[in-house]
Amino acid sequence: FFSPRVVLSLEVMQWNAILLGMLVGHSAVGLCGAGLPCLQTGEQIFAGRFDILATAPAGAEVTGRLHPISNKEFTPSTYHFTLLDDADGRFNITTVKDYWGPSYGVLTYSGSPALALGAYNLTAELRVDGTFRGCTELVVEAVETTLMATMLGRLQHYAFEEAKRLHGRQKPADADVQAHIDFILANGGQLKNPKTDAAYNFYGLSPQQRSTDFDGDLWQAATNLVGGLGWAYYKENSAVYGEGGDAAKRGQLKQALLQALEALAPAMPVFGADTLDADGDPLGPDFGDVLARNGKAFGGSHLSHQWDFYDALCGPARLLIGGVMAEAAASAAGHQRYAALLWL
Repeated sequence: FFSPRVVLSLEVMQWNAILLGMLVGHSAVGLCGAGLPCLQTGEQIFAGRFDILATAPAGAEVTGRLHPISNKEFTPSTYHFTLLDDADGRFNITTVKDYWGPSYGVLTYSGSPALALGAYNLTAELRVDGTFRGCTELVVEAVETTLMATMLGRLQHYAFEEAKRLHGRQKPADADVQAHIDFILANGGQLKNPKTDAAYNFYGLSPQQRSTDFDGDLWQAATNLVGGLGWAYYKENSAVYGEGGDAAKRGQLKQALLQALEALAPAMPVFGADTLDADGDPLGPDFGDVLARNGKAFGGSHLSHQWDFYDALCGPARLLIGGVMAEAAASAAGHQRYAALLWL
């Protein structure tokens, strides 16, 4: 989704823009607890679009997060959000540190008073290392259908019924699906290269090996394989692994997809220091330098068509993201898995 690792087609980028606007948005000016204007004093807080089902139970998470602009620096500072106006006790806020480092303000419904369709005005304050940094107003909409649910539903349809490249243009037979499941679950999420009957070679490469041994064509083939497994999981495409098929085997496929995506997340070099040249120096200092400067791995059409590396993962990630979001709210392990999916 909205990760800097994703280089997608224009169609998917349109959906990313919608989701990014919903989760990040723009900050507003409100009043702090002392009645003073909530100006952004040295810190901008993105907090523009929030919604929650009007029928949500106590503890339900609001869609949308408060996002301090200093997150881009990956600072080690301690961030802490509080609500100065919580809509008569309806909402709570906690500060969550992402798996990759940034901190966000996460809103949840307290359970009382009851929600009704409409808008609720909140005011949030941010402190960094105990020092006041700024505050912002925001509005939470209580709705019948969240924008996230609408967006994900449309993206799922698009990924599997219109844009075939978003599932790798693959439609594997059930026997092949089972063979891939067995290999993935037995090898910590790694995918099998059909040409060698062993795992693809890009797992666990050292930064120096990546300058000589990482093969972009193999990476694309592996992601297409994952896309095909996602196709088998979608609706009733497979009589065994699809909806209405064998529940146990469908559960196995889900776990295989999750493990495969998690294993892929750290395997793709993106930062300059992820790949070293023959002298042991990073290919470059900036994000994306590996793609731009590693001609052996990413030469030719790959450099101008970088979406080829991730398109096929979009469909499977869409199928899994709802459940993973729920896991993320419930456990640290789930949060790590959620971060890995977003990273892809």
